[in-house]
Parts: sequence; structure tokens; C-alpha cells
Amino acid sequence: MQFKAQGSLRAPISRLMMHLRHIFTRVLLAIFIAGSAAVCHAEIYPETSYKIQNRKLLSWEGPERVVDMAGDPTLARVTSIGDFAFSGTDVEEVTLPSGLRIIPIGCFENCLRLERVNLGQRVGFIREGAFARCKSLREIDIPDGLLYIGPAAFEESGIARIDLSATSCFEYGDRAFAACADLREILLAETQPINLGSDILRDCPALEAVTIPDAWHEVPAAMLAGSRKLRSAHIGGSVTHIADSAFTGCTALREVSFGVRLTSIGRDAFAGDESIRLLYFPEEVQTIGDGAFEGCTSLERIFMGRGIRDIGDAAFADCFRLQQIDLQATAPPANWPGSFTGMDRGAVTLAVPAEAESAYIRAAGWQQFNVQTLTGVDAPVYPGHEHSVLYSLDGRRVEIPMYLGDVSASSLGGFVPPGFYILCRPGMTPTKVIIR
Repeated sequence: MQFKAQGSLRAPISRLMMHLRHIFTRVLLAIFIAGSAAVCHAEIYPETSYKIQNRKLLSWEGPERVVDMAGDPTLARVTSIGDFAFSGTDVEEVTLPSGLRIIPIGCFENCLRLERVNLGQRVGFIREGAFARCKSLREIDIPDGLLYIGPAAFEESGIARIDLSATSCFEYGDRAFAACADLREILLAETQPINLGSDILRDCPALEAVTIPDAWHEVPAAMLAGSRKLRSAHIGGSVTHIADSAFTGCTALREVSFGVRLTSIGRDAFAGDESIRLLYFPEEVQTIGDGAFEGCTSLERIFMGRGIRDIGDAAFADCFRLQQIDLQATAPPANWPGSFTGMDRGAVTLAVPAEAESAYIRAAGWQQFNVQTLTGVDAPVYPGHEHSVLYSLDGRRVEIPMYLGDVSASSLGGFVPPGFYILCRPGMTPTKVIIR
């Protein structure tokens, strides 16, 4: 009897334990599902935040400040974005999907809070006005595959530094980086451009130095016009033409290094650049346009090579501090009555080859200068090295140690800071040297 009672109790207890295990399992499953739902909800933006069609994002309409499209399963599949999709929104940080190739027209235009953008590694084209007036934008990751920057792409943005040196960018549109008030450094692509727009870096008041890559063949029109703090410009060796107004109004520009293949300088190219003290033109330069250096009021000395043929009207007008022109052309270049107005030409030394001295004395426009035989120097310095004179590209005369017998780029290394200089030696053509 006792045995039967004990057996009859085991079955209800067993069923109870199974029931409790079932309840416990369901509770754990519910907790897991709830937790998973919470995690998924944190990763997925609500459909009210955007409009999408197939794999194209048409517009962003959500309140989110940080948008990680790459981290959202739906948005990560986007391969194109509509024009002006984020324009005027309050986004602060955006990561774009990896499949995107084009940043469309006005995509982030007037996003005043936008600070950082990760473009992804496949973007090759940044279209017109894509980041225009993004005043807070400081950082942007530029992929190596970038090929195109459209007109006004970054105009009036807050970008402080941009590095295009690893890209193969072949086209820069008009005003691509114009009026970027905080832009302090830009490294341009070492690729020969197919097209260069005008005013690319116009009115960038914080930019202090620029290097035009060796692969470029031209400095385009008004490229750096009005960039008031620009102090130095190095123009690459393949550049043959500096276009109209390229550096006009760069009032702090002191150091200009021209590439050896330069042949022409356009109208008003350096007009009003009142800090330039010295100009050294390579042998290939043939024409200097109207008003090219008008109003360069600190200019003291000019070196012109054998190739110079034509100097435009008002090309050096109002350069009233000019002291000497070293001109190596044996045939006097054509010039206008106004090419050198605004100075006392009789007080300016015109040093020319000995065999051409009489031709310059007779030539209209040149006979008013103090014509002398070209020696390469204007005054003795040290008897020890035959009166050699060294100039920095910003016009400073650099002292040469008197115990140096052989004055050359190699012998001067260590005595003066590394850089480009003009070395003048008696009876020899002034040459540009690199001291390392």
C-alpha cells in the first residue's frame, strides 16, 4: 500500500518539473527575443527617416545627427543617391555605403552642422556643389580612386586640409574650393588634368603655400586670386602657361618658383602682388601679358632669359622700387610705351649681353634705362669668390662665406637653408639652383 502511494506521487511531480522547465525556457526565449529586437532597433533607422527606391536613396528626412549607412542592412545596399538628398539637414557625421561611386549634385549642400564624412573606397566622382557651404566640415576621407571634383564642390566649406596626392583626379571644376575660409593646406593630385576650371582656390584667406604638380601643364585662370595670405608658390616643371589673373591680389606672395618649361604668363597674372621682391624667369619664357606684374610695388630685381620676345602693356607698371633687370635676350623684346610706367627708368640698371648693348641703347622702350653689359651681379660681395651673389626666391640677398672657393649648389649646402635660390656669377648666366 505504501509503495503504491509513493509511485502515485512521482508522476505529478515529474509533470510539474517539466511544466516549470517549459515556462523557464519560454521566459529565456522571450528575454532573448526582446534583447535582439532592441539591438536590431539600434542598428536600423526607421523607414520614416529616408525615402528609398530600389537601391537609390532619394532623400534623408530623419532627425538623426549621426548617420551610418554602411551599418544599416537596408541602407548598406544603396548604390546611388539622389541630388540634394541630405541638403540642408542637421546631420553631423555620415558614413556612406561601400558601393557608392558618385556623390551627387548638392548632396550635402548647406549642411551647416556636418563635421565628418566617410566617403568609402569606391567614390570616384564628387559632383557640383556636393559639400558647398558645409561650414563645420573639417575632415573628409578622400579615396585613392577619386577622379573628378565638380564646380563649387567644396565652395565656402569649412575644410581645413585636403589631400588629393594619392588620387588620380583629372578634372577640377570652376570654384571647386573657392572661398574656403579655413583651408590651410591642399595637396593636389600628381596627375595630368583633362580639364581645369577657373577660380579653383580663389579667395582662400588662410592658405599660405601651394605647389602646382609637375604633371600639370597650366595654372588655370584666377586659380588663387585673392588668397591674401599666400606666401609661396612652387610651379611644377611641366607647366607651360600661367593663365590670366592666376595669382592676382595675393598681397603676401613673396616667393615664386617657375617651372623650367614655362613659356607664357597671362594678363594680370600677378597684378597687385605687392610683396614680390625678385622674379626669375626660365629660359623658355617668351611672352609676359598685359598688366601681368602691375602694382608689384616691392619688386626690386628681374631676371629674364634668352627666350623673351614680348612684354605686354603695363606688364610692370607701377613697380617703382625696381632697381635692375638682367635681360639675356640678344634681340630687344617688343614692349609697349606703358610696359614700365610708374618708375624712374633712368635709375634702373638694364644689364644685357655685351654684343647686344648697342641694340638696346637704340631700341624704343629700352633706351630710357641705364643700359650696361650683363655681368650677373650688381655689386662686389667677397673678393674670395669673384663677387658671386646668391638670392632667395623672395628677393633676399644671402651672404656667402668668404672662404668658399667654388660657389655652387653643392658647396653651399649647409651654409644656407635648403631651398631654391638664384646664383649670380660674373660673366655667367644667372641660374636657379637647389640647395639641399
